[in-house]
Amino acid sequence: MTKISASEIISVSRLNFLINHSLSINYPVIKVEGEISQLIISKMGHTYFTLKDAESCVKCVLFRSDSKRLSFPPTNGDQIVVIASPTVYSTRGDFQLKVSEIIKAGKGELFEKYLRLKQKLTTEGLFDSVHKLEIPNFFNCVGIVTSLESAALRDALVTFHNKLARVKLKIFPSTVQGENASSELIAALNIASQDSEIQIILLLRGGGSLEDLWTFNEENLVRALTKIKKPIVAGIGHESDTTLCDLVADWRAATPTAAVERLVLEEKKLIDKFEKNKINLIRLIKSFLEEREQKLDYISLRLKSPRDKLALNENKFLNTQRRLVNVKKNMVKELYLSFKHLKNKIDILDPSGILKRGYCILYENNSVKVISTINQIKKGKTLDVQLFDGNAKVNVNNVEKKL
Repeated sequence: MTKISASEIISVSRLNFLINHSLSINYPVIKVEGEISQLIISKMGHTYFTLKDAESCVKCVLFRSDSKRLSFPPTNGDQIVVIASPTVYSTRGDFQLKVSEIIKAGKGELFEKYLRLKQKLTTEGLFDSVHKLEIPNFFNCVGIVTSLESAALRDALVTFHNKLARVKLKIFPSTVQGENASSELIAALNIASQDSEIQIILLLRGGGSLEDLWTFNEENLVRALTKIKKPIVAGIGHESDTTLCDLVADWRAATPTAAVERLVLEEKKLIDKFEKNKINLIRLIKSFLEEREQKLDYISLRLKSPRDKLALNENKFLNTQRRLVNVKKNMVKELYLSFKHLKNKIDILDPSGILKRGYCILYENNSVKVISTINQIKKGKTLDVQLFDGNAKVNVNNVEKKL
């Protein structure tokens, strides 16, 4: 008989906890394709269904808070791709996918064409990371390739104005949809690439269907991007849209606005750590609340007399709910105070605040080289002056060194 020490034994609850922990570390978010079956929407608004293919199936749950963001109502027989986190529902020990987003799969012949070309270019190595150019941390001029009438351009300009007003922008207009769009985009990209001032190129286009975005899956445009010698940040469509231009770009953003946000990343490093902790905390709170709601759904299905059972447990449920609300409020308050503290630190370091107090920055004439010592200044020399609300040029009439 095998001898087992007490330290080797774990409880069922501990086992499920360890499995969930391992899944959250190794597979935090996955994408799975299959067909919907056995779809049920509970009284609390949560959606339960099975995702299956020809050989296997897996249970899925889509909570009410996430279902509100769906662009279509899922039904049995739909071929879909789910973005989900694999978990074990500890009460029953069931493996399931906790779904956060559902995307319709299968776009017919066009989708098949997309998949074939994607496989071809993948085999050639066009999407390999070894070809990616590094996005510079500091830059003065950005080229934007998109349509002049697009919302993507307006959003990008607003974001630059609010967060990176110092950066010079050059716009290279092109149509982004239609018969001549790919050739116009290639021409605009080549012109931007040859501009000596430009350090980064943004390729932007708003959201749409697979057909609307097809220009960005054209083979000639995808191959043209690989020949551009400046880093390209692609912001095409929405988060669920992935074109071949996205895959070949040096960095892909979920949206046009997110592409600009990528460029201000260096100025947000301090906030990133806070944001990561906040997101993890909110995810934990949400997961805790969702599991309690799922347990309530499961219990309600087994109740023979739901009214009597709910009446008996109403006070207990409301008390628990109030406690959870208070805990959530306190956590959000602490997060807000931490964020405010970090923001104050960033505001202190903001050079524009120093300029507003009457200081200025001197540069050599038509240069970005900062004047830091009197030894750089000569009588008769022209200097550039940066104030908080504008720039000026000055001529040096006299130079006096401190003794």
